[in-house]
Amino acid sequence: MVMVDMLLKNATILTLDEKGKRADFLTSYKGKITGVWNKDEFEDVQNSLSFEHNYKEYDFKGKTLIPGFVDTHNHILMYAINKVQVDCSANKNKNFTDILSNLKKFHDDNPNEEWILGFGYDDTLLEENRHPTREDLDKVSKERPIFIKHISNHLAVANSAALEIAKLNATTQDPEGGYFGRDDQNNLNGVLYEPAVMDLVFTHVPIPSKEDLIELLGKASQDYIAQGITTNTDAGISFLIGPKEYDAQIGALKEKVNPMRTRFMIMGDLLLEGGIFECYNAEELNKKILKDSNGMAKLDSAKLFQDGSIQALTGALRIPYHCENDLVGDLIFSQKALDDMVLNFHNRGFRIATHGNGDRAIGSIIEAYKKAIDSSPRQDHRHRIEHVQTATKEDLLTMKEYDIAASFFINHVYYWGDRHKNIF
Repeated sequence: MVMVDMLLKNATILTLDEKGKRADFLTSYKGKITGVWNKDEFEDVQNSLSFEHNYKEYDFKGKTLIPGFVDTHNHILMYAINKVQVDCSANKNKNFTDILSNLKKFHDDNPNEEWILGFGYDDTLLEENRHPTREDLDKVSKERPIFIKHISNHLAVANSAALEIAKLNATTQDPEGGYFGRDDQNNLNGVLYEPAVMDLVFTHVPIPSKEDLIELLGKASQDYIAQGITTNTDAGISFLIGPKEYDAQIGALKEKVNPMRTRFMIMGDLLLEGGIFECYNAEELNKKILKDSNGMAKLDSAKLFQDGSIQALTGALRIPYHCENDLVGDLIFSQKALDDMVLNFHNRGFRIATHGNGDRAIGSIIEAYKKAIDSSPRQDHRHRIEHVQTATKEDLLTMKEYDIAASFFINHVYYWGDRHKNIF
């Protein structure tokens, strides 16, 4: 008996199945599709269907219905917060004058905002063909802190006020996993490479309240739904503002301001000693996420980063960059540290998803996965590498041998392919 609590009729249904079937009617029960039929098929089965007393019926009048998109990697909370910041992207800014003008407008229009925040500038598409510096941003204000992120989200620029709040100066040493931009006199020029350095400033930025984050997530989710995304994966819970992200994401789902099915890639630090999920194995954490979200979210993976961005010249390569012959980028973790974390998460049943852009980082990740799989074999582990931009043929063959998935950042081919080839 086919149960039905919703009927969609007179639709142009593109099933996208192997035969390319089209249909006219769709039935569902408790959120799951129970049948897809053309007109003749529906007439044959209609009397055998069990309709709920108050079932819902929608007449599509020929409109098209297709399966929703499953987005396996994005940063919806970051996108949500960006929506209330200054847009510094190439879509609206051809040069520094445009960026500074837009920052100045925000400065004048929002006198009560403590910080001026921007996102999306792209040095390769600006007329100046370089990163802005603290001196450039100081032209907007030397009193109010300013912090703008690069399009890659792997570097940012801060003005003098922001550096002073963070107590950063020429004597500050580069932390592991990132470095400061400096001028000819070794003074900080305001450019901050990788989150390890960016966070030294960003941690001083006021964090929106949980209620504000939930509202922003609701607005962002409408943009996602408008593009046909019905299942979304946040690729790093706590990546931007720490553990509070989990509560905000759960709140948005429970309050149904975010109606999408959701998958959580949990940052590794939350799973290690001192993290809010340090005592959970994968099965236990998945059950918690399901319970907390009323069934709207599941665990995707444990998330790690092993290098930065090709555009920021922080992706770890085996040979130097084409545009900077003395740079090869840096690994974020030593091989032993990565090996230990991967084995820890592997033995606790987690799928592991590790960010790797440069081929040296990809090789490092493969080595860590191999050691864990060899020492503790596990069927269907589904470990994967995120982006895999510069993997060699040998890397890919080893990944195949160990069933390591490649989550290619295909958008980079479209948006960055020519510049990667010609510049980086």
